Amino acid sequence: MVIIVWIKSKGIIYTVLILVFIASIASGAYEGPEKCKTCHAEKYAQWKNSLHSKSIVDAKNAIAGGYPVPDGVNKDDLKYTWAGKWKVRWVNNSGYVITGNAVQYNAVEKKFVAYEAGQTVGYNCGPCHTTGYDANGTMFTGTNAYKSGTWKLPGVTCERCHGEGSEHVKAPSKTTIKVDRTAEACADCHGRTDASIGVTTTSFDPKRRHRVQYNDFSHSTKYKNGISCMNCHNPHETTDPSYADLGTKYDKEALAIMKPAVISYYKGTDNNAMTSDYLKPSALVCEMCHLAVSKLYPDAKKVNLKHGNAVCLDCHMAKSRKSATAWDERSHTFMVDDKFNYSLAKPYSNYPDLTCKPCHADMDFSKVTLSSALHSPTNKAETTTAPAAPTKTPGFELFFAISAILVAVLARRR
Repeated sequence: MVIIVWIKSKGIIYTVLILVFIASIASGAYEGPEKCKTCHAEKYAQWKNSLHSKSIVDAKNAIAGGYPVPDGVNKDDLKYTWAGKWKVRWVNNSGYVITGNAVQYNAVEKKFVAYEAGQTVGYNCGPCHTTGYDANGTMFTGTNAYKSGTWKLPGVTCERCHGEGSEHVKAPSKTTIKVDRTAEACADCHGRTDASIGVTTTSFDPKRRHRVQYNDFSHSTKYKNGISCMNCHNPHETTDPSYADLGTKYDKEALAIMKPAVISYYKGTDNNAMTSDYLKPSALVCEMCHLAVSKLYPDAKKVNLKHGNAVCLDCHMAKSRKSATAWDERSHTFMVDDKFNYSLAKPYSNYPDLTCKPCHADMDFSKVTLSSALHSPTNKAETTTAPAAPTKTPGFELFFAISAILVAVLARRR
């Protein structure tokens, strides 16, 4: 009896262990981007050149690559920095960001500026700058190390957005990997929250800081009509290839000429793992939906811009946010006036200040009502390219008339 009971107990234990083992495999594990490269070579190459892949940079590599270090800072005590397109800040071995009067290097201005002088700032960027983040523990050393949390991989890698890839590696299919094309997938990092001033991911940030694209976008008519960030941005190729060397090389001259985010149009396929699902515009970034008949978005309102030398972005995506300098990042509301009071983002108090003042410096925009006739709607017939009219030789009609008269005269003489 005792033996039988012992065997049954042991059998139960073994069963439980087996079930736990199976569950651990089903939950997946992180494989790293090099594994993804095997089947997704083009997407990997795009990602490798993007700032996503360099959202956290080892300090030793950055210093060797010429990243600017502020005076008086011990280079041996530095652990990480950011990619550096807009700015360079440093994190020390204990997990604290270097603060002071001349510690942040601004790429466009090519100079050091103040950052949180007199404040203690811990590195709390792990949730968005790493892959496989866990709020427990810390990646830093020392008795007073900042509790940063831990992560499996540095940077925004494939698995930051697609989830653990081990099951997909074993059985490649769309059912073994996460593909989320909603704007909410981007809101995870590009939607700021700040309880101190009541900012949620769907409310405007009155301080107009970086990574509030989703905060803006959630107020747009595009979002309300079902358009996602990924209709205009290839998440694998978010930035210009000129930033490919960031992380190993810092070119002050090249970075001083800020390159925009890459705009691409989603073709709606996702069928070929080896190639891109996106098409880049030939000229103006808005043209495929709003300046021509679009097979992708046949219901999009077509417009002809009629406002001087302005382009769409000048009014609908004015630079209204600050990453390093005021202002270096564009709004994503696509509204010419979002009716929001930017009281904490001085010197500007409202969006028309940013949108219109560069060309209309003498106007008081607290008293201006913006006209809806800045551009005019057009119909499909107007936007469809018509066959070119035949080129006529100057004076052709006169030549033809004289010839006809001569023929008539000759005929009468006969």
